[in-house]
Amino acid sequence: MSYNGGNVIVAFPLPGDRSVSTDPAFRKGYDPSLGGPTPNAYQRGCPYGSLTFWKCLYDQTSWGGRMVQYKDMGVQNLPTDFYNKAESAVNTGSPYFAIPHDMNIFMNTGGTGPVVAHVPEDGEISSFGTMNNKAKSIYVYHRY
Repeated sequence: MSYNGGNVIVAFPLPGDRSVSTDPAFRKGYDPSLGGPTPNAYQRGCPYGSLTFWKCLYDQTSWGGRMVQYKDMGVQNLPTDFYNKAESAVNTGSPYFAIPHDMNIFMNTGGTGPVVAHVPEDGEISSFGTMNNKAKSIYVYHRY
């Protein structure tokens, strides 16, 4: 499923799998003919694009279950069916950007309320601990 013109994508694991597949045959949202970017590599199932950096949240610890991914800067609300379900995250980077892009994950919509987690560029968190299942939005910003 995709939202916001392909800037937000929700990917599901295949039946019987714990994590989202990185096999392009199962990641149709990345087909350039469908308007999606082509990833160069994956970090915990979250794609790296040559000029696109992705931020991914997962509904299970250790990057398992459904994955929602974002490529825009600024504040983004999670899809409503993902509210209070995120338990782990990845923040991929791109070698083409000189300024790192960090991500804060918030308890409330609109990038407000307590911070659930901070994920620096090229960072990952396998569990939000006591803040598991409490996220509703993210804020992606330039570190400097």
